[in-house]
Amino acid sequence: MQTPRLHLPFLIENQARKHVTLNESLAALDALIHCRVLSRTLEAQPEAPADGDAYLLVDDPAGDAWSLMTPGSVAVFLGGWRELSPPLGMCLFVADESLLLVRGEGGWTALDETIRELALDRLALGRAPLDPDLALSARLNTALFSAPDSPAPGDVRLVLDRRTSEAVASLLFQTDYEGQAEICLTDGGRLRVRAASEPEVWRDVLVADPQGRVGVNLSAPAAALDIQTTDVSAPTVQAAIYAESSAGINVTGAKSRGTPEAPGGALAGDRLLGFYGRAQHSGGALSGNAVAFQLIAEETFTATAHGTAISFETTPLGSVARRTTVRFQPNGALRLMPLSSPPDAPQAGEVYFDSTLSAFRGFDGAAWVALG
Repeated sequence: MQTPRLHLPFLIENQARKHVTLNESLAALDALIHCRVLSRTLEAQPEAPADGDAYLLVDDPAGDAWSLMTPGSVAVFLGGWRELSPPLGMCLFVADESLLLVRGEGGWTALDETIRELALDRLALGRAPLDPDLALSARLNTALFSAPDSPAPGDVRLVLDRRTSEAVASLLFQTDYEGQAEICLTDGGRLRVRAASEPEVWRDVLVADPQGRVGVNLSAPAAALDIQTTDVSAPTVQAAIYAESSAGINVTGAKSRGTPEAPGGALAGDRLLGFYGRAQHSGGALSGNAVAFQLIAEETFTATAHGTAISFETTPLGSVARRTTVRFQPNGALRLMPLSSPPDAPQAGEVYFDSTLSAFRGFDGAAWVALG
């Protein structure tokens, strides 16, 4: 009779030479517990093994004793060769490879490969508590994700995959388990950067949508760059430059027709850059662009022709129709746009060109007078 797992012989009542059976069991236990084999690649049994030497047998072992044994079993020398059959789930150490193996249904597998294939419901690292609500928790100061040497090109990517477009994929930053900042993908494909000024009081700091629009301090941008603020104590937009030269802050508008892949030249009348102003009106909506400063192409651009003008536009009192008031012409001249009658509500120092009288007129604080 033998034990069911390790096949160790039982002592039988009134058995003679019980010490022999007991010693065989102890020797087998010595070989199986914390099992260590010298190699798993030796094909023929060694000629002068030391007592206790053990080997994991190859598929076709050679030798008087080994050839009678089952491949994948352990051959241990205990005065003579003895075959041990490790049970499923047993681990052994291969000395010449410094490798741990585990026995499964399909035979022996390297333990590190088995760990890679584990399907765990929860995992805690760095003495983090094993929380039933968290699939992965880690208590670490640093973590490194490094790309392997192959396959090329050696990219590394951390992926957060949500199940539906209405779900949220989020990276949350906390202090003492209280959320303070978050980067998340939300409904509509918007990428949001949020911050909490106090517990559970969140606001969108930065929002980017699939159309390429970016919003600052608002959740649904309506322009390529849309900024909203209630802070009047600081500039809405500020830029600084530090350079050991005369260089300053540059704001550049580049106009092209066509597409980014196949750009075309600007045509006469194209707006190169514009600054506009609008405001909320008493009807509860935003006005149109009521004031404007525009840089305009005055001719079709070629390699040798870049004629431009600058236009200033305002809206008269009591009107919603913006019109050009002053232009800097391509020839360097300043042009006041003609008016057929004197402007309303004049103030001293104002000048206009009267198209009816074909004359410049100025207001001296009491009346309009001809100039020149």
